[in-house]
Amino acid sequence: MNSPKKLEIRISIDATNLDAPEVILREYLRSDDKPRSYREMIFSALRAFWLPVALMKRGADPAVVHQATVDSLYVLMMQCKYLEQKTGVALQIDSRFETKELKQQTDRASVAETEILSHSSNDDAMNGYPNLL
Repeated sequence: MNSPKKLEIRISIDATNLDAPEVILREYLRSDDKPRSYREMIFSALRAFWLPVALMKRGADPAVVHQATVDSLYVLMMQCKYLEQKTGVALQIDSRFETKELKQQTDRASVAETEILSHSSNDDAMNGYPNLL
């Protein structure tokens, strides 16, 4: 039986430009004025953005990938609502992102993403996606 191991993730940023988005994010994540812990905010964002793709690349069971995708889409929708409330900026999202229709849309998205991944010629399977980070 494998014993638990502690894995560390370290990120270095160039702090010469104090107005760089990475510097601003680090300051916010380390502040006391945030809804969750530093660690949870980082891993929640990583899971929502990348876990379904990581599971797919690992060859996980399609049902596991599907559930991870549904979970990720839900978290991303909730983040959109949170940002709208905090900033007052309303995003026009069409009905395909409503919770009751999420399952059907996720099925279609999984098929499209599988096609993109199968046609990718390098490890960066997300080349066709806009860089939102």
